[in-house]
Amino acid sequence: MVTPLSYDECLELLAAAKVGRVALNVGALPSIRTVRFALSAGHVVFRAAPGSALARAAMGVVAFQADHFDPDAGTGWCVEVVGHSEAVTHPTLVGELARLPLEAWAAG
Repeated sequence: MVTPLSYDECLELLAAAKVGRVALNVGALPSIRTVRFALSAGHVVFRAAPGSALARAAMGVVAFQADHFDPDAGTGWCVEVVGHSEAVTHPTLVGELARLPLEAWAAG
């Protein structure tokens, strides 16, 4: 049975998750990248090295998904988000986001 979730329920589930997937276009082809993420004021935040394929491709409209499945119980959840992605460059915002519990997988 699929049960729709409220906005607040989605935020609560996303806040507990640490890994998600970003769906975007890379060279006009669909691509899905696994990222560590955190929430900040209801926004999904993830790191991308400057100039990387992820950073270049994530500028614009993207889809994001995080989920959890318990195979023993046969239950789980999935939250999907579609929205505009942009690089954060303002020094104050960069400082605020740097304090999030968000570790990079790669240097940069």
